[in-house]
Amino acid sequence: MTADAQKASAAKKKIPSGSIKLQMAGDLILARCPDRELAPLFRRYEALLENFANTPRDQRLIGYKMILALILTSHAKKAENVADKKALFDQKNQIFIHLANHPVLRRLVVFRYLTSKNFRVLEFCPKCTAENTASEAPRFKWKFCQDCKVDRKFYNVMAMDYKFKEGQATIFLSNDMLHLLSPLKSVGKGKLEDNTEEAIYRGYHYNVRNLDVFALDTVMKAVTHLMTPKA
Repeated sequence: MTADAQKASAAKKKIPSGSIKLQMAGDLILARCPDRELAPLFRRYEALLENFANTPRDQRLIGYKMILALILTSHAKKAENVADKKALFDQKNQIFIHLANHPVLRRLVVFRYLTSKNFRVLEFCPKCTAENTASEAPRFKWKFCQDCKVDRKFYNVMAMDYKFKEGQATIFLSNDMLHLLSPLKSVGKGKLEDNTEEAIYRGYHYNVRNLDVFALDTVMKAVTHLMTPKA
């Protein structure tokens, strides 16, 4: 193998962002990858969607919507434009809220409130402000005391878990949006640092690192289709 061929082969070990196209066939989501050299890697993404296609409709819709939420999260975290990033996260959050408030679909998922070891100082007291300013320490290293206003729930999230054949998926909703959820009868507890927003299927992990392989324009079309009242 020539040096150029080796470089080309190495490049194919990872699917470039936006390489996989989604298309709708009724309420089924199909994946297409124009680059045949990516076929071995593409297969793991295609298999995930095919798994949902072979399940009852309610379960299929949950699976699709959670994967779309994870794809949106991946694109949002990698977006450079602040407005684009916010729009993608807003759409992802709408999927979570939709599933959590749906009278039927919400019964097929599990909810857990995950607490973070981190917190946010909303306002420093006058004494700490003066001392930190005098020390010339960067603001993210400022010290605080019990008189400072601290939100210890700021980084907490609600997790939605869905288990399916040979896999599972988890998506998060930030603490400040929980008021948009209908009352939940049963909510587990856990630690945020012990959990990851991702899907796992047959040992493969699908998360923020690799789900941007799906072309965003086709993802948005799938989201629009599945988030209409009929779905």
